[in-house]
Amino acid sequence: MHGPLAYLHVTAAPIALASGLFVVLWRKGGPPHRLAGLVYVFAILLTNISALMIYRLTGHFDMFHAFALLSLATTLVAVTMPILRRPDWLAAHVRWMSWSYLGLIAAALNELVIRLPLDVNTPSRIFAAGACIAVGITIAGIALAPRLKRTVREFTG
Repeated sequence: MHGPLAYLHVTAAPIALASGLFVVLWRKGGPPHRLAGLVYVFAILLTNISALMIYRLTGHFDMFHAFALLSLATTLVAVTMPILRRPDWLAAHVRWMSWSYLGLIAAALNELVIRLPLDVNTPSRIFAAGACIAVGITIAGIALAPRLKRTVREFTG
């Protein structure tokens, strides 16, 4: 997989991973959080848009494109929360952005499993690896929910 779209994709994705990790670990709400958050949003948008334009792998719209659309949706919903400032916007922002980042981690893990020479390149093994990653990320998201609620409470006082 080569070409400008592929290079954009493989450049933007690690930037999104790194800036998202910074947002997760850094104090919330201040200028560093907002700057890293903007970097994350633009990097994940570039990652998803480039993914939606890459068809070299299968030649048609596939499940990876569907996941890119899901990632795009979770990120855009998360971004609208602080802009619209509806009641309970902060909790919704944290929840949607957390799923956006967890989805990115799932995609990165999937890429590692597919790209590494682990003898998982048959369709059934690829599906099984993807299913394991999806279940693991979902469990991680559910396990992190109490911490996210605590973060929102601490931020709102």
